[in-house]
Amino acid sequence: MIIITVRSFGDLLINLRTKNHLTKKDLATFIGYTPKQLHRIEKNECIPSMDLVIQLSEFYKINLLQYYKILINDICLDSYMQFSKLRNAIEKADYSLVEILYREYEQLPSFSTGENLKLIYYAKALCCLINKKYEKSLKYCIQGLDYNNIDEIFINISLEKIYSHTTYNLISCIGYSFYFLGETKKYETIMLTLYNNITNHFFSDSYIECLNSKFIFRLYSTILNNLSDLNIKKKEYSIALDFIEKAIKYSTEKGSGLGILDSFYFTKFQCHYYLKQFKEASRSLDYCLTLSMIFKKKMDARHRITSLRITYPNIVDYLKLDELLKRHNLS
Repeated sequence: MIIITVRSFGDLLINLRTKNHLTKKDLATFIGYTPKQLHRIEKNECIPSMDLVIQLSEFYKINLLQYYKILINDICLDSYMQFSKLRNAIEKADYSLVEILYREYEQLPSFSTGENLKLIYYAKALCCLINKKYEKSLKYCIQGLDYNNIDEIFINISLEKIYSHTTYNLISCIGYSFYFLGETKKYETIMLTLYNNITNHFFSDSYIECLNSKFIFRLYSTILNNLSDLNIKKKEYSIALDFIEKAIKYSTEKGSGLGILDSFYFTKFQCHYYLKQFKEASRSLDYCLTLSMIFKKKMDARHRITSLRITYPNIVDYLKLDELLKRHNLS
């Protein structure tokens, strides 16, 4: 417990640093910032990003988020509300609203640095990705991560702990851009690196309460599904099955990403089908269609049924497909 006798968040950070007998240079080395950046934050010349607050929370073993909320001023609160509004628009896939908001917010001083600026770049990259402007999407991702080129990203994401949700999203967006550009190997490298980063750091972390675990589990499950898809294309069906079973496990146990669980079970169906495990394939397809109905995704279910008959012309010989479709009113 810290008794607050300071008037600003910057004063609190100075108090913590001096009590731990650290210079700005010492602390900057530990957390990957520059002394100049720390000086500006301690002097309240710029708003610390949530990324930095989480890193310092872990470093000092104190939940600084509560003090951040107490000590922020009205401008910070407005910025937080705007940040949340843009992030919610992204999560709802309302890309028209995303574009309106990022164009408005990028003009504001509070969105010129830190996590807020990262979110602006991610919003721009995502809109480009949706509009099939993949090279431009990559450019915005690189700018959002504050690197000069793509090589720096491949080096750093394998070495650094990542605390920022937006950083994870930017790196994922890079992967998807590469995928649509036909750079499958780079896409796989990105997905595997994110998978290893989360596995090695997040799940072993003693201070995970600072992170939104629902976000991490949803991201982790999606990455696992992507890796499963990649291994299906490589005809590594057993490896693909391991990945997708992990994805389903984390989605169901943690209650994150349940709305896309139907697609996970469809991937699992493919793995079992190619492994000639037709009883298990039928069960996975049944779960897929059931979840599609629960989450009111009947059109998705019909699309999958159409693709089933085209992609797997002999499926009726192996699965009781007509019976399955009749049970779900899809025949």
